[in-house]
Amino acid sequence: MSGSRFRSLPRFTALDGQPTTDALGEHINLLTSVIEQNILEIDRAVSTEDLDLDTGFEAPALGTATVANAQVSSSADIAITKLDLAGATTQGDALDNNDVFFMLDLNLGTETYANSDNKKVRASRIKTYVSDLTLTTAAQTAITSVGTLTGLTVNASGTAAKLQYSGSSGNPCLTLDQDDADAPFIDFDGTAGSGSSIETGSVGSISRYIKVKQGGTTYYMPLYAAS
Repeated sequence: MSGSRFRSLPRFTALDGQPTTDALGEHINLLTSVIEQNILEIDRAVSTEDLDLDTGFEAPALGTATVANAQVSSSADIAITKLDLAGATTQGDALDNNDVFFMLDLNLGTETYANSDNKKVRASRIKTYVSDLTLTTAAQTAITSVGTLTGLTVNASGTAAKLQYSGSSGNPCLTLDQDDADAPFIDFDGTAGSGSSIETGSVGSISRYIKVKQGGTTYYMPLYAAS
């Protein structure tokens, strides 16, 4: 608080240094005293730190009330609790790559940060980050579509990998689309030998037939019993 910026207002005097009529002089000096008193009250209540440097008027304090259309030009921090996120307009349109999110760029293993760590990121960057994730946990939420895969490795440990079709429209469980006209559909990689996954010895007679399709036509593939 300063209380020292104000200087007394001049009193009304005649040109020769003497007051004019007593009544007029008293009224003018009384008005001057009232104005002076109010200025002193303001001077005591408001310090230079309370003034807007651009306008010279008292700057409103940021309290708990909602501040609309405010611009903060100083380096002072504003707590996240002061932002009315719950009262913000809900995004009704679908998100797109140009939408912007705010983020705190923290270094791994530290919780210390500076104002320079407050950054913005476009939704397209988030998509790139998510698409680069590797699914490593045992159980995943049901994935209904993965788009086009340029490569896929399924490594099942302790249980067999399973591909299941749960519909009832007569579709095959798996369709292999080979666009290389002279290349095989499947490459079996295992151990060759008698009784091994790739049998090199004798086998029994045909015991079962597996229903398959080729080019939309139904066929049966024979299965031979073990010898």
